[in-house]
Amino acid sequence: TENYPKWKFWKKRRYVVATLAFFGFFNVYALRVNLSIAIVAMTENKTITLDNGTVTYGPEFEWDSKIQGYILSSFFYGYITTQLFGGWLSARVGGKRVFGGGIAVTAALTLITPWLAKANVYLLLAVRIIEGIFEGVTYPCIHAVWARWAPPLERTRLATLAFSGSYVGTVVSMPVCAYLAKALGWPSIFYFFGTLGLIWFAVWWVVVAETPAEDPRISKAELKYIKESLGHVDANRRIKHPWKKILMSMPVWAIVVSHFSENWGFYTLLTQLPKFMNEILDFNLGKTGFMSALPYLAMSIMIQISGHCADLLQEKGILSTTQVRKIFNCGAFIAQTIFMLGAAFWMSPVGTITCLTLAVGLGGFAWSGFSVNYLDVAPQHASVLMGLGNTVGTLPGILSPIISGYIVTTPTAQEWQIIFYIASAIYLFGCIIYGIFASGEVQPWAKEPYEHTGETPMKERVEMGFFNAYALRANLSIAIVAMTEYKNITLDNDTVIYGPEFEWDSKIQGYVLSSFFYGYITTQILGGWLSARIGGKKVFGGGIAVTALLTLITPWVAYLNVHVLLAVRVIEGIFEGVTYPCIHAIWARWAPPLERTRLATLAFSGSYVGIVISMPVSAYLATTFGWPSIFYFFGIIGLIWFVVWWIVVAETPAEDSRISKEELDYITRSLGSVGAKKTVVHPWKKILTSMPVWAIVVSHFCDNWGFYTLLTQLPKFMKDILNFDLGKTGFMSALPYLAMSVMIQFSGHLADWFLEKRVFTTTQVRKIFNCEGFVAHIIFMLGAAFWLEPAGAIVCLTLAVGLGVFAWSGFGVNYLDIAPQHASVIMGISNTVATLAGIFSPILTGHVVIT
Repeated sequence: TENYPKWKFWKKRRYVVATLAFFGFFNVYALRVNLSIAIVAMTENKTITLDNGTVTYGPEFEWDSKIQGYILSSFFYGYITTQLFGGWLSARVGGKRVFGGGIAVTAALTLITPWLAKANVYLLLAVRIIEGIFEGVTYPCIHAVWARWAPPLERTRLATLAFSGSYVGTVVSMPVCAYLAKALGWPSIFYFFGTLGLIWFAVWWVVVAETPAEDPRISKAELKYIKESLGHVDANRRIKHPWKKILMSMPVWAIVVSHFSENWGFYTLLTQLPKFMNEILDFNLGKTGFMSALPYLAMSIMIQISGHCADLLQEKGILSTTQVRKIFNCGAFIAQTIFMLGAAFWMSPVGTITCLTLAVGLGGFAWSGFSVNYLDVAPQHASVLMGLGNTVGTLPGILSPIISGYIVTTPTAQEWQIIFYIASAIYLFGCIIYGIFASGEVQPWAKEPYEHTGETPMKERVEMGFFNAYALRANLSIAIVAMTEYKNITLDNDTVIYGPEFEWDSKIQGYVLSSFFYGYITTQILGGWLSARIGGKKVFGGGIAVTALLTLITPWVAYLNVHVLLAVRVIEGIFEGVTYPCIHAIWARWAPPLERTRLATLAFSGSYVGIVISMPVSAYLATTFGWPSIFYFFGIIGLIWFVVWWIVVAETPAEDSRISKEELDYITRSLGSVGAKKTVVHPWKKILTSMPVWAIVVSHFCDNWGFYTLLTQLPKFMKDILNFDLGKTGFMSALPYLAMSVMIQFSGHLADWFLEKRVFTTTQVRKIFNCEGFVAHIIFMLGAAFWLEPAGAIVCLTLAVGLGVFAWSGFGVNYLDIAPQHASVIMGISNTVATLAGIFSPILTGHVVIT
């Protein structure tokens, strides 16, 4: 092992290589996708002044959808030709040279793209093809780098760290391209990213060495560790590739088919999403760039998680490499199939963007399946295998834009649905082939002279309730920004003054934002006890209904007096305080043990979806109709939900007139006597002296501190420090909770899968998920503290909240594990203590942040 602390990753040269490779792939995709945004600006109707001074209204380039399809796909005509060549060349001359040179030439050609586009469309096509030729070597040759640098038990995290640069490049470049196009004109897109690519090349060439032995900055401990881990890899030996055996290998073709399937959906969205958002969702160019980047923001988050999870499962001997690859790959493809179909059926801005974000984001897990699998089956030949896979995987980049150009001609939503259906079918096909034929073992034809030494053996209704619970709770965080911002105000005597409507300083605002929790903390235990006595349905529904009613009168009491507003928020807290404890009374009667994590996290995710939707909606309502409309809107939504809840939901499965006999029998058998309706006597002394109970309580408090701090303060932080206007504040404040609502679903399913397959015990699952979530909180909260600028702070806070939600598959469900019949009262105790964070955090913030 290395003789310096493991956490000092910046001292590990292999991680320096991975980080610079990350920025390399950042440039690879920034240089590739810039035209997807630029072409929208180049072909949109606008006022144009011709060379003779005539002013016309129309597109600068009159290219129809078919020509645009050829332009967007032309890059891939060249890209497909150098995949195998790039793999072969990097095995001969080294991955560093080929990777760096490929990006450098592409960046140089990008600088002349505007001139060629204005000269002739065929010159534009030609330069894009040449760019593709030079970028085509990048993916295959990075495996030549990892064959010399990556220890087997770290190869997934190193490879996915590097690959994630592609999606971060997409996330950053799309909105930046949109901004540049609007502010400086579309040519500035190519000048900016071309220059950036050349700067990266200079750093890569100076800092990175071809092999660990050639790196003058590497420590002796790391060099020894890498050599011992890789065994007999000879960096200088001329490699002969067994082409016939490679081409006859079913595990290789399983990877290739998966690569093709993943790339079909990815390239379809990469090239077509800005047009889809502009034509069907009616987004303007600025919003198109930002919203088009959301799926890749999700993917850049998920690919990091997947890499670490995959390596951890192998390192601990929990799963074999083959199992890890198949589970991660096929799970991702199934999710992508589902959400692509969802996007086809849900043709609305929020629904479609959510589905596409989930489809692309969860696809990040596939990259810990097929993309690293080249190194598993044949480490010394991985670069040429990647070349073969990426050759076939590039076909979607050629075919998809052209097919889209022929299908989407009008354009209509029905035409775009066909595009999504095709992607769904291809994902499913890739899942089936990979699940049957893939392998994580070194293939017999690849074992000599390399000996692998690193292998280790082995619903929705409750969610909508929490949606309303958090929408009703979070609305004031946005409203208070509008209530206290400086603006022109007309007084009763028609005098116009400039100032805030409510002159509340930061301390008063802290008390207003925390007042909800004064009441909320008082009914946690009562809610748990009451729901165990009279039923969770009644308590849950009633708590939200009363809160909704009080929300409707909030504007009136705010105008009346700040102290009356405080009182109403306290009462709202009292009634919402019962919701979390009583939901466990529902699950005690409805949730089979092997499904309780996914059911509970599905319900809890409504909280975060509520925040995701309510924050931008609140911002829109405040800027369009005034801040009182926020309370009227969500109050009415809450009451509508209550009516549906009361009519549709039954207290127990046995009382549900719509349940099938099979489901009723299954739940009854799974729960045994737990689901029986009887008076429960709670052993209070044993509960209060139980260390596992207090472990949950402490975790709940710690998680809530960060969560409530952001929930109540994030809109103010974004306005005061990041200088966002109110509309952008609402949307950006919701991003962390968008990540949270995605991740909580995944964590619940993954946790239950581990239990169902007996991979981990229940205790192991709860500890792993809880502690991993908290570690993510720590890292990214510290990152936000040091990176106080818009992009950095938002990324760190989004990652902190999004990854931290894994803890809810730890402590959040643990109540049901240790005492199912008493889960509601234990949740009441825990949420009582955890609510202290909601009381103290806004007040403390108000006293700290005074200027």
